[in-house]
Amino acid sequence: MATSLSWDGEALIERMKAAALAGLLVIDTRVVTNAKGRVRVDTTNLQTRIRIIEEPHEVEGGISSLVGVDDVDYAAAQETGPITSSRHWGFTPYMRPAFDEEVPALMDEIKKAFG
Repeated sequence: MATSLSWDGEALIERMKAAALAGLLVIDTRVVTNAKGRVRVDTTNLQTRIRIIEEPHEVEGGISSLVGVDDVDYAAAQETGPITSSRHWGFTPYMRPAFDEEVPALMDEIKKAFG
């Protein structure tokens, strides 16, 4: 008995890329939600500006996305504390803990998207 095997490598690669992009978008969305729940809220200005800045996209050698805050001057100080200031105020990390909590599920999300 003979069996024939057909392989469409290009289609498989494209399907894998699409699954990676979809899985990363799910994780990005979860990071945003998680970070918004962690950030210290005084005026909601910072909280409402946490977002997906660049949706997942292909780059040379893989995929990339950007999640965070790009238009609030004090966002970095709130995450890491003041760097060059004589002011001493509290800070509450929100992006790194959200990232650390959500990213381990990336492979599972890619598998789900791949089907």
